[in-house]
Amino acid sequence: MVGGLPSFHSVTIQEKAEGTPLSVAFLFLISSALTAAPRTFTAKYEIVLCAGAFGTPALLQLSGIGDKSILDAAGITTIVHNPSVGRNMSDHTLVPLVFFVNETQTFEAVFRDDPAPPLAEWQTGKTGPLTRSLCNHLGWFRLPSTANIWKTTSDPAAGLNASHYELIFLVSSSLKPPSFETDL
Repeated sequence: MVGGLPSFHSVTIQEKAEGTPLSVAFLFLISSALTAAPRTFTAKYEIVLCAGAFGTPALLQLSGIGDKSILDAAGITTIVHNPSVGRNMSDHTLVPLVFFVNETQTFEAVFRDDPAPPLAEWQTGKTGPLTRSLCNHLGWFRLPSTANIWKTTSDPAAGLNASHYELIFLVSSSLKPPSFETDL
């Protein structure tokens, strides 16, 4: 117990028939597809649950962490009553703005050309284009507190320092500009 709440130090997983690990929280849903015995792993320092915007609260709720009334209705024993779990979920809007560049040194050259040389370069020296991500510049921004939208809409951000939108920059040449004669 930490601060009166249960402290978790281990995670139990089980494998599906294909050998893919599966959280024990979902075992009751697909028990016929499971083959290996469950395995428990104990963390040396801490456990970090990263299952996405929908998977994380689902795993917490299936594990007994959430709103007691919802867990009771689903027949799940409540370990920690936390009514915030699974509430106020939102995802950010993605609106791509495509700019065409006169550049050939782009990441998708790995896929456009023969991928064997970049793969061999990574395997032998851990260098080359496969060491880079698709995007290496990100920006998270907030709308000003004086923006007109706040006159009609409440702020959906998680806090006063949380972003409202995200910009992702990457150099890409895989898209060709539209031909106004044929594409529009």
